[in-house]
Amino acid sequence: MPEKSLLSEKSLSQILEDPEKLQHRFTCTMADDGYNLLLGKENSHEVSARLRSVSGKGAGAFLQAIPTSNELALKPGKFRLAACLRLGLHLPFQGMQDKCDCGTHLDSFGYHLMTCKHGGGPVWAHDSIVSSCSECLKKLAVLHKKEPKHRYLNNEGRPDILICHTGILSDQEMDISLAHPWSKEVVKNCAKLSGFAAKKREKMKNAKYDEILPGGSAPKCIPVVFEHFGTWGVSTERLLNTLSLKSKDKEGKNNSADFKTYWRRCFSVTLQKLNARVMMKN
Repeated sequence: MPEKSLLSEKSLSQILEDPEKLQHRFTCTMADDGYNLLLGKENSHEVSARLRSVSGKGAGAFLQAIPTSNELALKPGKFRLAACLRLGLHLPFQGMQDKCDCGTHLDSFGYHLMTCKHGGGPVWAHDSIVSSCSECLKKLAVLHKKEPKHRYLNNEGRPDILICHTGILSDQEMDISLAHPWSKEVVKNCAKLSGFAAKKREKMKNAKYDEILPGGSAPKCIPVVFEHFGTWGVSTERLLNTLSLKSKDKEGKNNSADFKTYWRRCFSVTLQKLNARVMMKN
């Protein structure tokens, strides 16, 4: 039997009805059809979860980043590792240790390393994202504190960033974390819904702070969540949109679109660097 075409006849006829931006719409439709064809195969939960996560909101922004600064640049070796993770390819572990510090044999995809606390991956990832969020706020001259001490009697509820009186998001808190769609607790749902791991982590964070300060505390804390493959949580996207309202160019005009584009790419590149760092450490 001939192989199924990536572009259906119906899609092709719809594209040709309007010649405006024909090449752009043609390639986008081919990509969408190819993606749906991949999802339609009998994949494992892990494969489907990866496909949905790498195609989620913000996950591919690093591919469009122009390396005009260190924040937007990926060295060749790190880019190759990022590409392997994105495509689900086996990583080149030759010459590296075959066990994690916790004693677990390493999987050929490197996913264990990104989530195991013994290897340091989650700590590096968390701290780097906190620093990136802080830099984003500094660009807007938003007064804030990183990891304020004694915020609550329960130290487990300490936020990562406290936004002070600024006229925008005053006295809001940011709790930053990364979620992995391959975690056994969520992988089945992640295989069906893009961004599920981030969504569940957001709910957990909101419930955590609501327990610390009952009666409406959840809106005070903004859960800033990224999936390891790069998908943004809904609250994270909403926060970026809110912050962009404060962004202005040299002439004093609002440039929210440029601001959002830059920081989507910046966070995406940061995540790829973090993933590569964890792989290269072992």
